[in-house]
Amino acid sequence: MRRREALKVATFGAAALAMERPMVCMGNGIPIIDAHIHLFDPRRPGGIPWPEKDDKALYRPALPDRYEALARG
Repeated sequence: MRRREALKVATFGAAALAMERPMVCMGNGIPIIDAHIHLFDPRRPGGIPWPEKDDKALYRPALPDRYEALARG
């Protein structure tokens, strides 16, 4: 076995082990909730690289106050 092939096998083996736990949770019917948020403020000095300025839906501050208001509803 070549070194590259051994590294591929090791990489895929590690990935399979890393995915084993999430798959067990999903198999048991336990819901997984992705609760992360993205915070950004286009008004900051230097601006932000994304979203584009012409994107009316996204190009506005996304700070904790905004998410708090959304969570209340």
